[in-house]
Amino acid sequence: MSSRVIPKCPPNVESVPFVDENGDTIDIHIVGDGRRETTYFKAVDIAMLVGASRAQVITDALDVNNCVRIGKAINDPVYIKFAGLIQYIVSSRKARGTQYGIWIRKILFAFTINDHHTIVELAQPSLATVSPDLTISYPTGIYLLDVGTVGSLRNKLTEPTDAADDDVVLKFGMSNTNLFRRMQEHDFPNASRLVMCCMPPELAGKAEKEIHMYMNNMHIVKPFAYEKQSELVSVPRNKLDLITNSVRKIGVERGGENAKVNTTHEIEKINLHLNFSKEKLEKAEVDLQTIAKQLDAQLYDKDRQLSTLTTRIAEKERQLIEKD
Repeated sequence: MSSRVIPKCPPNVESVPFVDENGDTIDIHIVGDGRRETTYFKAVDIAMLVGASRAQVITDALDVNNCVRIGKAINDPVYIKFAGLIQYIVSSRKARGTQYGIWIRKILFAFTINDHHTIVELAQPSLATVSPDLTISYPTGIYLLDVGTVGSLRNKLTEPTDAADDDVVLKFGMSNTNLFRRMQEHDFPNASRLVMCCMPPELAGKAEKEIHMYMNNMHIVKPFAYEKQSELVSVPRNKLDLITNSVRKIGVERGGENAKVNTTHEIEKINLHLNFSKEKLEKAEVDLQTIAKQLDAQLYDKDRQLSTLTTRIAEKERQLIEKD
C-alpha cells in the first residue's frame, strides 16, 4: 500500500517495553515527539507483537493516513501511528485473539470506566520495569465494596433489619489520603470491589455526598447497622447491577471534572457577583445623589415660597396697623 513519506527519521522515544504475563519483553522501536498524532511505531515490531506473519499484513489493513515510511527508499521501514495500531487490534480477528489484543482491550476498557485498580493490575508487569526511585503518589477517590450477604452478617447487627438473607451488603466511602489502604482497613475479609474511581480529594468528597444522597433516595436500599461500621446498606441481589452502575456513573462524572477548573470557575462566578453588586451599588449611589439633588431643589423652591408668603403676611400686617 502507499504511505506518507518522512525523509528524515525523528528521534527515538524512550518507553517502557511491553512485558507479557510470561515475563517476555517485546521491544517496539518508537520514534517521534511523544504526542499521539506524531509518534510512530515500527510496523515489523508491531507484527511480532500481535502475531502477524509480516509487517505488510498490518499496513495493508490500515488507512493510508495511519502509515508512514521513514526514508525515501522503497525498502526503508514503515511505521504506524497509535491510531493505526488500535484500528488493527479492533478490526482484525487474529489480532484481537492474541495475548496483546486481549490485554489492550481490557486495559482500554478499564481506562474508559475509570477502574484504576484494574489498570494497575493489568499494567503491573510493565510497571515492574519502572525505575524504583520514581515517585508515585497514592490515589484518592471513592469506592463501593460488596462485603457479603445479610444472612452472613446478621449476627453482628446492632439494629434489626427486615432485609432478606440473600440481599447484598454494600460498603461505600471515600479516601483523601490512600484509596487502596482505605479499602483494606474494613473488617470484611471476603469483600470484593465493585467500583473504584480515582479523583482529587475535593471531588471525592462531592462524589461521596452524591452517593449518600442516591442511597437515601432509593427505596430498595436499606441501612445496615453493623457493629461500628458506617455507610453500610443492603440491596436486593437483583438490583445490585443497577446500584453498582449508578455509583460508577457518579464516580466517573465527578472524576472526569477538573478540580482546578471548577475552583477557577467558582472564583470567576464570585467575581462576577461582586462586580455586579459593585455596579448596582454605584448605580444606587448615583440614584441617591440624583434624588438628593431633586429634594434639595424642591426644598429650595419651598423655602422661596415660604419666604414669599412670609413677606406677604408681614405686608398685610403692616397695612392693617396703618389703617388702625
